[in-house]
Amino acid sequence: MLLTAQYGSAPKLGEKVDALLAKDGVHLLVCYNTLVAKKITINQLYHVIKDNIVLAGVAEIARLQGLGFVYLKL
Repeated sequence: MLLTAQYGSAPKLGEKVDALLAKDGVHLLVCYNTLVAKKITINQLYHVIKDNIVLAGVAEIARLQGLGFVYLKL
C-alpha cells in the first residue's frame, strides 16, 4: 500500500488499513518481486516493515493455501 493512503488522495484508505491491522491475525504481506518490477521502495509503503516482505507473493499464497488458508480475490 503506497503512502498515498496516509498522505495523498486516499487518507480514508489508511484509516481502513489501520483498522484491519488492529484486528487479531491480520497481517500485510508484500511481494518483493512486484516491488522490484514496479521500482517501489519499502519507504514508499504504508505501515510495511522488512518482515512484511515475501520473496514471491504467488508462492506465499500457495504456501498459505497448503496450510488451510483461503485466497479471496475481491
